[in-house]
Amino acid sequence: MNKIENILTQLSELEGKYDFSLADKYQGNIFPTQMELAVKMEDLVHQITHEIGSTIAFLKEDIIELHRYIEFRKKYAILSECELLFLIDDIGGNLNIKKCINNKTIASNWLNIRQTVLEDWKSNFGNASFEKINSKLNVLITRT
Repeated sequence: MNKIENILTQLSELEGKYDFSLADKYQGNIFPTQMELAVKMEDLVHQITHEIGSTIAFLKEDIIELHRYIEFRKKYAILSECELLFLIDDIGGNLNIKKCINNKTIASNWLNIRQTVLEDWKSNFGNASFEKINSKLNVLITRT
């Protein structure tokens, strides 16, 4: 996670590192609109760096969320999406799912597993539902 944070910090620093000297180079009064065009260039450079910074900020949250999700899924890889949906969101619960969970986690019963999984989920994703996060990240996979 530290490596990800370092990369994101470096990318975030790009927003403030644009070169005003480019616009300064074109300032003057050699032709009537030269100064206005130089100011426009400065505004465009500032705008694009701000856009990059904003995009980085949005993507940073997606990267952090994706990192947490991958780590969570690795930890509970033995459980299917349907089983996690049942344990976290309380959706689709039936006797077969409970039996499957019990069979996979012989050391505990499904209620103990549910408590552990739910606590771990909430520490990573707060009150967001598994369905919401899982769907969002599956959309990211299909977009790329």
